[in-house]
Amino acid sequence: MNPGIYPDLPAADYHAIDACSATRLKWMSRSPAYCRWRIDHNKSTSAMTLGTAAHMAVLEPDRFLQTCARRPERDGKMLAVNTKDYKGWLQAIPPGSIPLPPQDYDAAVRMRDAVWDCPEAVALLKGHYDYEASMFWTDAATGLPCKCRVDVLGCALTDLKTTAKLPGPGAVNRWVASEQHHLQGAFYRNGAAHTVTPRDNFALIVVRSDPPHECAVFDLDPDALRCGAERVRRLMDTYAACVESGEWPGWAGGIHTASVPEWEQRECWPEEYAPIVLTRGGKKLEGI
Repeated sequence: MNPGIYPDLPAADYHAIDACSATRLKWMSRSPAYCRWRIDHNKSTSAMTLGTAAHMAVLEPDRFLQTCARRPERDGKMLAVNTKDYKGWLQAIPPGSIPLPPQDYDAAVRMRDAVWDCPEAVALLKGHYDYEASMFWTDAATGLPCKCRVDVLGCALTDLKTTAKLPGPGAVNRWVASEQHHLQGAFYRNGAAHTVTPRDNFALIVVRSDPPHECAVFDLDPDALRCGAERVRRLMDTYAACVESGEWPGWAGGIHTASVPEWEQRECWPEEYAPIVLTRGGKKLEGI
């Protein structure tokens, strides 16, 4: 693809284009071998199908109603695909429709409602220029062709996440780091800087895929995006080296030392660590 932004590019056409993406860099963080395997064997899962349906329900509600079809039930059970009734139903729905299990169809509708009932999410969704905008550019440092597909392109770059992993408020930062959302935000900012205009902000609209489908909005702070940019740079260098050499190594051999994070050690042996004292203006904050 020529560098630029393509607001109306179908998702299937976008995914068919071979280019470095935030998803590939996340795979690279596990190992180059894993990244290569996923590129060659990338298949849709039931969780991915539900996520696609929820995205469509939130961002393209009319298309969702026209494209996604709720599989019929009888006595509370889905009709088997080899039955005459199911085959008749399949012929009756519009060509190209996506048959969804009833629980997935209903979950997508509930997630749509949860997002549009969240005032902070609505502010981001209604302040957009484009939904599902595809961007293509060439990375100056490595010469790699790059791509990203931004769910909501507005004053902020916004990504809609459907997940069963959203933790409670106290573990959000750890979740952002483990899921590498800061890497994605930094990569998307690269795309915007090369194709439209630079964006300082990257926001996440997150809705749980299981009941009660809580919705939350997060704005990644400058430190997160700075850290994400460093991750992007290092992983892109490794990715470029693999592309050039044709070699995609796995983990190095030998026995690797494993430990646990400091927060886990602090909880196990609090007497060995100095207490954390929160201050403001040189005064200790009480009641925390």
